[in-house]
Amino acid sequence: MLPPEKDGGCWMELWAHILEEYALRHTGLPGDLNKRISIPDLESNTAAKACELVRRLKLEDGKFLFKYGESNHLVPAYNTGIIRINPASSYSDPSLNKAIGDRELEFNFQYPPSEFRMEVFDRHTGKSKGTIEPIDGRLTKSWKSDFYVYCASYTFNPRLFLDFNYDACLIIDNPRRFLDELTAEFEKQTPGFVGIDALVKYCDPLNTPMKGVSIDSCKHFRYAYQKEVRISWIPNGGGIEKLNHVEIAFNLKKCSTLVTFDTI
Repeated sequence: MLPPEKDGGCWMELWAHILEEYALRHTGLPGDLNKRISIPDLESNTAAKACELVRRLKLEDGKFLFKYGESNHLVPAYNTGIIRINPASSYSDPSLNKAIGDRELEFNFQYPPSEFRMEVFDRHTGKSKGTIEPIDGRLTKSWKSDFYVYCASYTFNPRLFLDFNYDACLIIDNPRRFLDELTAEFEKQTPGFVGIDALVKYCDPLNTPMKGVSIDSCKHFRYAYQKEVRISWIPNGGGIEKLNHVEIAFNLKKCSTLVTFDTI
């Protein structure tokens, strides 16, 4: 048996609690569980190539950034120095696969009904009007404006090639320099936006307090294995409902190396 990753113990513990709760209820796991989760095809040609690429390069997590992508996109970007930056709203496209698609402008919290109440106050008098229960105990925290986002990862993992169906990767050898320079270059070429980089915080919607969660750097914990680092560019003043993608000039060759499955 393989040991859990150094930061994966919390998910193993949570899974153990789930199994125990099902056992106490004598129900077993839901019969449709396999249909509701995404398991990569470990016998595919993509899996074999991804594992071989990762095995050969032997890159340590935390020392590099990795920008995964399709070779027909990354190769031209690497050679021409033109990077496409997408708005957060574009990732809600239903045609995207489960590893990519997400509602980046909102996060749903769902607290146990027995533990959660909302107190309503009269907006004129400020006096309490009593408590209410949200439907299904669900609350949605939304970002008021669209924003631009550039995503990378700090892990070189075969699964990311599989889940995203990618065959190429930029290996960024100086993450701090790359993030700073890309942030500044975007702001220079696209005025009116302020960029900030951050490690994505992966949240359990049942146990994460709403206070302090920043939507631009928060994702459901089902994506935790992706170990994402992102730059978010927020419009000054906010209030932009929907943005279009932009292309900026940035020399990738000075800070990264491109590898593809053809490298093997």
